[in-house]
Amino acid sequence: MSSHLRSAFVKAKEQGRNALVTFITAYYPTPQDTIDILKGLQNGGADVIELGIPFSDPIADGPTIQVANTKAIENGCTVQTCIDLVRRAREEGVTIPIVLMGYYNPILKYGEEKMVEASRNAGANGFIVVDLPPEEAVKFRNICSTHEMSYIPLVAPSTTDDRLKLLAEIADSFIYVVSRMGSTGASITVTDSVGPLCDHIRKFTGNTPLAVGF
Repeated sequence: MSSHLRSAFVKAKEQGRNALVTFITAYYPTPQDTIDILKGLQNGGADVIELGIPFSDPIADGPTIQVANTKAIENGCTVQTCIDLVRRAREEGVTIPIVLMGYYNPILKYGEEKMVEASRNAGANGFIVVDLPPEEAVKFRNICSTHEMSYIPLVAPSTTDDRLKLLAEIADSFIYVVSRMGSTGASITVTDSVGPLCDHIRKFTGNTPLAVGF
């Protein structure tokens, strides 16, 4: 499964372009809308889709995703329904990589090993866990690797060089670069610091692809 993710970045590079990594919250605005949006993202040229697992306390997210999380939970979204959603998407023709993105608490409550295995069987390709400390991420990454799933670490402007080295060692498909401090949300500008930040990260990550977001 992680090879599918790596291939998406290789394909984009061969075509002389950056890979487009997109995000939606599961079950927002409705369960069926999510399937249609996944199809639309694929048809629109997305290379990878991050499918957000709703959480009641999304501390890293701004107002837009907080509202989406609240509505998704009201719509009955759970970890299990997110997994089922991936399976339905695959059955309905979504073939590009899908990464489940969310907070550690729902994963821990569901059971790490159970979560990874069930997600793989449904057709997911990996995980981004936004609040998992690097030192604790090694265990979860090993579980992912056992089931041929990818663990995508996050690095931020505040990430120390020691942690960068650790995260570079456990990354197996790409690294999510948090481009700025604060919560998620739309911005009409890209700060001048993004280029130097990526250059610094690449000193530790080598040829591992970087996906810039937040």
